Amino acid sequence: QGFKNSPTIFGNQLARELEEWKTTQVKEPPTSYIILQYVDDILLATQDRETCVNLTIALLNMLGQAGYRVSKVKAQLYQAILREQDDVQLQTTSHPNPAEFLRSKVTEDELVHDCVEMIEQVYSSRQDLKDEPLDTADWELFTDGSSFVENGT
Repeated sequence: QGFKNSPTIFGNQLARELEEWKTTQVKEPPTSYIILQYVDDILLATQDRETCVNLTIALLNMLGQAGYRVSKVKAQLYQAILREQDDVQLQTTSHPNPAEFLRSKVTEDELVHDCVEMIEQVYSSRQDLKDEPLDTADWELFTDGSSFVENGT
């Protein structure tokens, strides 16, 4: 079947390779950057431009060496565009956060959920789903529609 027909398989494989890259090859401290990935979209955010450039180059090199194809059109750098516009100012606002209007009785020091854990839970495959054929299966189904098995042949 191939990754192009299965975004979930592709996304999971890319997530594993990104995690391995972050733990084995990235020299920057984990608090200085964040990588968000959804299927084939990767967002790399850093606190400063130099770190962003270095990690972007390293990330693109890793993707190329791993066999992924990245086009120049697809690779977009937003920070440079945003910061170099004269009509855009980045500043802290004193306006209240709209989420403050949704107060609950939960104390502030109690963590309701961990965002990274929630993303992994929603995005990843279920643990009970395995990519292994069943020994006692009544049917053998092919998702690409190329063939079928009937009575063992």
